[in-house]
Amino acid sequence: MNSSESARYSPRTAIEWVSVILVLFALALLLGQHWGMMLSNSDDPWIIRSTWDMNLQTASAQGRFWLIPINTLATIPYRLGSWEAANVIKILVNGSVFLSFVFFCVCLVNLPTGLFAGLVWLALIDVSPGYYSPFHGYLMMFNLQFAVMFMSFVWYLKILDGDRSKRTIIGPYVLFAFSLLAYEPMLFYAGVYPALFLFRYFSESRSHSQLRDWWQLLLLFLRRNWMLFVVVAAYIVTYFIYRRSQPTSGRGLDSSGNAIDIAITVYKFSVNGFHFQIKALTNYFEGISAPHNLLLALVYATCIFVASFLLLPAIRDKKYPNLLYRKSSLAVLIFYVFCPNLLHGFVEGYRQWAAEDPHYVGNYFSAFPLAMVVSLGVLSLVGGRKAMQEKALFFLVLSVLATSACDNYLRWGNLAETNRLDSKLWAQAIADLHKQPMDANGTTVVCGVHAPEKVSGDEGYWSGYLSELLGKSITYRYKNLSSVPCDIRLDFNQYRFTVAQS
Repeated sequence: MNSSESARYSPRTAIEWVSVILVLFALALLLGQHWGMMLSNSDDPWIIRSTWDMNLQTASAQGRFWLIPINTLATIPYRLGSWEAANVIKILVNGSVFLSFVFFCVCLVNLPTGLFAGLVWLALIDVSPGYYSPFHGYLMMFNLQFAVMFMSFVWYLKILDGDRSKRTIIGPYVLFAFSLLAYEPMLFYAGVYPALFLFRYFSESRSHSQLRDWWQLLLLFLRRNWMLFVVVAAYIVTYFIYRRSQPTSGRGLDSSGNAIDIAITVYKFSVNGFHFQIKALTNYFEGISAPHNLLLALVYATCIFVASFLLLPAIRDKKYPNLLYRKSSLAVLIFYVFCPNLLHGFVEGYRQWAAEDPHYVGNYFSAFPLAMVVSLGVLSLVGGRKAMQEKALFFLVLSVLATSACDNYLRWGNLAETNRLDSKLWAQAIADLHKQPMDANGTTVVCGVHAPEKVSGDEGYWSGYLSELLGKSITYRYKNLSSVPCDIRLDFNQYRFTVAQS
C-alpha cells in the first residue's frame, strides 16, 4: 500500500466516517419523531386554510409583504393530496436545516469541528416548547429559508477559498435574498458575509507588513460584494413602501419599555432554547412516555456519546479554531446568539409574551450560533485524554452531552405523541365529516370536546375552516357545550363520530 492509499485509510479518516454515520443516524432518529405530526403549531391550521386572498389580507394586516410569497409556498405540502406526502417534505426540509448548518461549520473550520458543533446542537438544544423545531409546523417557511441561508454562506466560503479573481459575487446573495423572506431580523445576517471575508483574510499566513489597512479591505470587499448592498437596500425599500401603503400599525417598534424589560426579553428569547441536564430520564413518565421512546432515547444518547468520544481527541487542526477564539470572532458569534431577538425587545407584545412564555421563533434562530459558541467552549476545555484531570473533564463533558440528549429526546417524544394523536384524530374527524350528509342551505352545528392540542383555540376559526373545507355552512363549538344543540358531536379524547339529535 503506497503512502496515498495509507493516508486515505488512516485512523483519522475512519474516525471521521464513523462520526458522520453516527451524526446522520442521530438526526434520522430525531426527524423520525416528525412523522404523523402536522398540527404542531398554532399557525398551522391558518396555513392549511390559506388562500391567495387570505395571504394578501394577512400580509396587509401585519405590514409584511413577504408573507404573500412565503405563505403561498408554505401551503404547497398540505395541498399535495395526502398528509403522508406533506410529512415526507416536512422531514426533508427540517433535516436540511441541520445538515446545511453542519456543512457550513465544516467549510468554516474542518470536518471534526463541524461535526462536533452539530453534536452539541443535537444534544443541548431544546426548542420544542416553542413549537418551532424540531416540530415546527411550517414546512417551507422559516426552515427552508434558514437552510438556504446556510447554503448561501457555504457558497460564499467556497468562492473565497477558490478563485481569487475580481469578479462580482452574485450567487450567494440571490440565495440570501430568498432567505430574507423568512423574517425581518434575517437582515442582521447580512453582516455574516463581511465577517466571513475578514475571517478568511486574516486566517491566511501573512506578516504584519503584508496586511492591508482597513480602508483598502473595505474597498476590496465593496468591489466584489456590492450585490449584498443591493439586496439589503431592495428589501428595506420594499418593506417600508409596503408598510406605508397598508392600513396597519401592528408589529411596529415602540419605546415604551424600560431597558431592563427589553434586555430580559432579548435574553429569554435567545437562550431559552439551550438546555442541559446531567440527570437522564427525567422526562420519562410512566403512562405518558411511549416505551419505544425510552429505547430510542438511549440509542440517540449513545450516538452522541460515541461520536463525541471519537471526535474530541481527533480535532487537532488548531488553525481555524484558534482564530475563532479571537475576541472579534467570539464577539460576532455571541452577537448572532442575540440578534434574532433584538427587535422583539422593542415590541410590547413580545415583552409580555417573554414574561409569560419565553419560547418563540428566536429560540430556534439563536440555537445555531449558540451551539457554535458552546462547542468552542468545550473544545477549549477538552484537548485530549492524557492526564487524569483531562480524563475526568473529558468524560464529564461526554456525560453531560449524552444525558442531556437522552432527556431532550424524551421531551420531544412526549410532545410528538400528543401532537401525533391530535393530528390523527382531527384528520379522521374531517374525513368522516366529508361523508356526513348535511343541509346544503342551513347551518350544521358541529360540537367537539376541544380543538386539536397546540392549535388555534378560536371557535370562529374552526367554523370558517370547516365551512371552507366542506363547502357547507358549519358552526364549530367546543365551549359551554351543555347548552348547545349539536347536529354532529366529536370527541377528540376517545374519538367517536355520532350524529346528535337537536
